[in-house]
Amino acid sequence: MAWPGGNLQIVLIRPDTYGPDTVANSILGREVFESGKNVTLKSESQVKEVNGRKVCLVKAPVWLRGYSLCDTPNLVKDELVLSVAQHPPGPHALVIEIEANLPFTNLCRRSVEQHLELLGENVWNHTLVLFTHLDWQDNYTVEQHIESEGEALQWLLKKCANRYHVFNSGQNDLQVEQLFGKVEEMVTGNSGRHFEIDSALLSRTEQRRSEVEEKAKERRLRVQEGKKQPKRQDDLRLVMLGWVMAGKSASGNIILNTDDFGKEGHTTRSVKYYGEVEEHRTTIVDTPGWWKFLGAEFTSDSVKAEILEGVSMCSPYPHAFLLVIPADTSFTEELKKIVQDNMKLLGEEVWSHTIVVFTYVKWLGDFTIEDHIESEGEALQWLIEKCGNRYHIFDKDVKDLNNVPELVRTIEEMLSGNSPYEGSRETLSPVEDRVSTVVQKEDAPLLKMVEVLYRGWDWRASEWNEIEKRVHMASGPPLSQGNQRSIGSMDQPLDCK
Repeated sequence: MAWPGGNLQIVLIRPDTYGPDTVANSILGREVFESGKNVTLKSESQVKEVNGRKVCLVKAPVWLRGYSLCDTPNLVKDELVLSVAQHPPGPHALVIEIEANLPFTNLCRRSVEQHLELLGENVWNHTLVLFTHLDWQDNYTVEQHIESEGEALQWLLKKCANRYHVFNSGQNDLQVEQLFGKVEEMVTGNSGRHFEIDSALLSRTEQRRSEVEEKAKERRLRVQEGKKQPKRQDDLRLVMLGWVMAGKSASGNIILNTDDFGKEGHTTRSVKYYGEVEEHRTTIVDTPGWWKFLGAEFTSDSVKAEILEGVSMCSPYPHAFLLVIPADTSFTEELKKIVQDNMKLLGEEVWSHTIVVFTYVKWLGDFTIEDHIESEGEALQWLIEKCGNRYHIFDKDVKDLNNVPELVRTIEEMLSGNSPYEGSRETLSPVEDRVSTVVQKEDAPLLKMVEVLYRGWDWRASEWNEIEKRVHMASGPPLSQGNQRSIGSMDQPLDCK
């Protein structure tokens, strides 16, 4: 029975970072969303007539697959709330896109649950699961997939009252019409009611977004007003700092316009690279990273020693430290403390010589880095202010030729108001005196585990390559370094077995 409403409002929710907007374009029957454009945390909407219906489709913001709510940037959380209120009175259906060629783990389940319940418990009455990539295996049914995936996926379907649909390649028109039928059936079951976000929640979110935009403008103005006359340098000596997989090596490659950084996998030793940047002889030292979620007391002594060695490589002293922070994840008070404690190794003076470099910024879409800074709140704002309001953006997938000259100017402006970094003199003392770790007896097994992680961590390990081949066997050749899907800063898991 056709639902008499005559139009449909759908919000498409995609907890992932990858690929073109195939599903969104299929639903609307044409390529209205740019197929080559990476998905971002900015929501988008289109209204088209499809099979005699007026269809309003909103693409909700993306969060990274498996991220806990606490790891998702605040901009995403607010944008998710605002996306369901773009077209009053609200959507008839929220459609969750699940890629069937990727495992749906308990981590994924908790991530979907936490993000959707930002919208209120009633959201599940208006939600339907849409499976894609189910045809990655021959003669594989959706029922077989649900059974084989186990409790996590079955829990999600139960929350959605067992409402699901499948999109396979080559059957677009029929699949879209069937999807509309299932949405209309769900709407009938909801007595024709739209999903409506709580008015108080919406009001708070809109006010917060307005405040963020205003503060972001003020920060950009302060950066412009704080610019100094650059102090010309013939050479530049830079040290890269940050946690594992923050994007240090990728940033080094952008600055020196090379592919040399990270060729051997995860950085376990401080390595010096040379090049010419804006007519400056430039030395960059890439240092090993610390672990993102472990306190500085669990940073390996060998890593601390390598960081100090990296500083010594910039003799007689580094001109600048580039502290690399991914923009695709939240920056909490916990992370602030971990960064602050790890930076203590280099002395308090290090902050006056440090510039924050944001990576993975393409996920911000139309949002600015200032929007991200102001949205995240006090922890990230503290870090930026601690570095004298000096920050920069890089992304290995966004080739902006102006980024490197702007960084050089920021470094030279910083040098014009600074005396040379003296903390490096401390590296002349015995390394064991500088890096000795004080760990409680009960924490010793954890420290030993951390040492194992440091020795074993290599994100190009053969097991990961084998998983990539198996997971993507239906979509072409195995993913070589030149044919990899873009990933986020937390996308490749550790196997701690």
